[in-house]
Amino acid sequence: MFRRSTARPTIQYRVQDSQDEPPSEVGMKLIQRLVLPARKRGVIYVRSYKTGEVVSEALQCPFYQAKAEEKGEVLQEWIQGPGGWIVATGALGTGINIEGIVYVVHIDRPYGLTSFVQQSGHGGRNGEVSQSTVVTRVQHSRGWKRQEIMSEYSIEQVDEDAMTAFIQSAQCRREVLARYLDGDIKGTNCKSTDSVLCDRCIIEIRKAAFEEVIQEGSAIDKTDETNKKKESQEEDGQQAIAQTMYNIEEQDKEMLLIMNRLQGRCIYCKLMFLGGEEEQAYSSTHTHLNCIDAKEVGCSINSYKKWREGVDFGQCKHCWEYGLSQGICRRLEEHREGLCEYPNVMLVEIFIMHQQGFLEAIAKSVGFQGEYSKDIWEWMNETAEGWGTVVESNWMRTWQAVCKARIEAETKE
Repeated sequence: MFRRSTARPTIQYRVQDSQDEPPSEVGMKLIQRLVLPARKRGVIYVRSYKTGEVVSEALQCPFYQAKAEEKGEVLQEWIQGPGGWIVATGALGTGINIEGIVYVVHIDRPYGLTSFVQQSGHGGRNGEVSQSTVVTRVQHSRGWKRQEIMSEYSIEQVDEDAMTAFIQSAQCRREVLARYLDGDIKGTNCKSTDSVLCDRCIIEIRKAAFEEVIQEGSAIDKTDETNKKKESQEEDGQQAIAQTMYNIEEQDKEMLLIMNRLQGRCIYCKLMFLGGEEEQAYSSTHTHLNCIDAKEVGCSINSYKKWREGVDFGQCKHCWEYGLSQGICRRLEEHREGLCEYPNVMLVEIFIMHQQGFLEAIAKSVGFQGEYSKDIWEWMNETAEGWGTVVESNWMRTWQAVCKARIEAETKE
């Protein structure tokens, strides 16, 4: 007997950690920023009637509930309508095949992995890409027990344990589904199965892509340096100065290009999705200030502000508030709000790259040789190897490398 894999390749599995906020509030923020294409649908699963009523009223959409006498009519009106959202309890389960569902959102923990897979499987029935998101307090999932279950070895409890493993997984979420539902994880991750990337795989692949770009860039830079040395021996001093000035101008142009692209977008989402369809869907609909994805991984604006309190720039001249070199920043010397052209760009992105584990490779590519966990910030404050009268720190040299890596990574996309 041949059995098809449980994890569907066109579903993007995601878990949104609401942390200290109620899942319903974080779930509403998430749903409000999702854009449903014309005649497409989304299903919002809730654990309680009260939550369902609140969400249904807020979105002005129908609420499908098991005890409602008119539930059949509610469902048919939604199916035959122009699309949109529907809120549902677990009553909207197996045996229902509805076309055009591109979003399935679970507000709070689903009732076991089996039910979750069945419900998320409503999405993308015609082969289109759909997104399955669970919004829950991840830490509260530890040791989850159903009150009505007496034995920890019962089928129901195993199903709940599997749901916990899915929610808390630090690895590919498809592997968790395969382990518990298909009995095998060999070759079942998103990349091996050519599936839409889950949230965990996105982070790993983006990190690997950046490191590859940086390594390639470092090799090219070394070759360029060797060639320049040969050329400089042949060129007179005036030509060498002109070439150096040109290179500095090109670096500045790359930085300005990236900073212009980042303005008005969510820096976290733009970093993680690097110009793909997902980036267009997410980064333009909100900012880092209210990004719930960034909050989940310790990259929220509040986490950044706490980190920012310990940042200084050594003896080099930088914009005091936002970190850019005064050779780039055109802000007036007075420290007033609203005068910086690029607020919360450079330092925010460096912080996010540090939190996500991207920054070490970037720093090493521009000369960092110490122990990262102990020495990185002291090295950042040191004066970078420069040219002429412009004195900059390794903050700016690192930022130049980030911008260059971004351009090369986006080109690869």
